[in-house]
Amino acid sequence: PGTRLSVAEAAIIAGMVKAPSNYSPTADIDAAVGRAEVVLALMREQGFISAAEARVDPSAVKLKAQKAQNSARYFTDWALPQLDLL
Repeated sequence: PGTRLSVAEAAIIAGMVKAPSNYSPTADIDAAVGRAEVVLALMREQGFISAAEARVDPSAVKLKAQKAQNSARYFTDWALPQLDLL
């Protein structure tokens, strides 16, 4: 225990890929949970998890207190879409 991610934890992390500064649970827990619910539904639809696994509650994930964050995450959100232009 403690070394594997739960399905809810994995969904929160996967949801952050789209926009880390928007979907980070330390920045906006409601947005992170909403995005995780989308991820869970897609994982179920694609057959990666069972219907029972898709019913987990991402809002129940316990978050560790975080120190102040730097602005590098905003640059990442800007830079990633720029790569599509190349």
